[in-house]
Amino acid sequence: MSKIKLLIHHKDKEYTFALGRALALKGSCFAVELDTDEEVSYESIIQAARENKYDLFLVDTECKHKADRENAVNRERLLGLAETPCPAESSNYIYKYGGLDSISSQIQILYSILTGKRRIYLNGNKTEIIGVTSGAGGVGTSSIAISVARELVSLDRRDVLYVSFEETESTSVYMPISEGQASISEYLYYFFTAGKEVTSSFIDSFIVSDMYGLCGFRPACGLNELPDLSCDFQRKFLDSLFKSGRFRYIVIDFPARVSERIEHLMEYCHRILIVDDGRPVSLVKNQNFIDNISARTLEETWERITRVTNKWTPDNEHMPEGDRFYIEYDDESFTISDHGIEISLARRFGLGVRKIADELEAEI
Repeated sequence: MSKIKLLIHHKDKEYTFALGRALALKGSCFAVELDTDEEVSYESIIQAARENKYDLFLVDTECKHKADRENAVNRERLLGLAETPCPAESSNYIYKYGGLDSISSQIQILYSILTGKRRIYLNGNKTEIIGVTSGAGGVGTSSIAISVARELVSLDRRDVLYVSFEETESTSVYMPISEGQASISEYLYYFFTAGKEVTSSFIDSFIVSDMYGLCGFRPACGLNELPDLSCDFQRKFLDSLFKSGRFRYIVIDFPARVSERIEHLMEYCHRILIVDDGRPVSLVKNQNFIDNISARTLEETWERITRVTNKWTPDNEHMPEGDRFYIEYDDESFTISDHGIEISLARRFGLGVRKIADELEAEI
């Protein structure tokens, strides 16, 4: 894909330089030019917009206001950098202190709307889906899904996406969520609305990443919409992630409930980790889940299912089963911070997770 050509002209020259450098380092989709010349006039910017020299212009709000008042040609390509947060309807204004992720997201979405161009990620690697589930609550399914995904990032050195199909999802519990207008709800809106699908191709406008490099969709304010997708829409959603070519692995966190939608999701998974915590109730619930899966789906996915026991305590009287992964009980691997739950992968919990990631990476 050709890069988004940006011209940044702002009276605050230090801000102009800092923003331009940050956007250039943010990703490969921006080609940034800085206009630090004090003598550059409003007329020269309008002339450059008229001649389509740049895709978008980031300018002072005064310049943007004047272009709107005069109905200047291509004035919609001028984005005003506002000193105060902008209301949602002010689509051509960006809060200049809103954070790099938010600014980058808004620029890409506006670019797609104005130009109708789709973003294509040049990545020939096949995407693989790892499913993590459990029929019992409180067994650590989400923490294992997040941790396995982080280990895969470390092992493969390529992008990994965490996706939650829980009604109340866990992304914000384990990943810092930057402020931004575009969440999973907006992604689904653009993707499933005729004429707006192009915007959803700029997928990094809708995702956040953590210090490990793991990506995840920015959560919506309300309930997660993904569990309610029909099988057809579920397929289209997953296919959109495949077609982007962005991700080597997608780790899906979903509840073990017998339904057509869950079975359909399982059939997409190359490996399914079913988690228990060793208690009889979790073992029984997981077995009930497996016993009630339709014969067709069970036949399709049986060889892909791997059992994982979390919160395991070594016991000389009970030898570990050879076909099961064990993750030792280790409360000290988890700490609560202002941002959510921090997981240490350097302790016993991390060692157990790493064994799972090593096998997944070797197999896939």
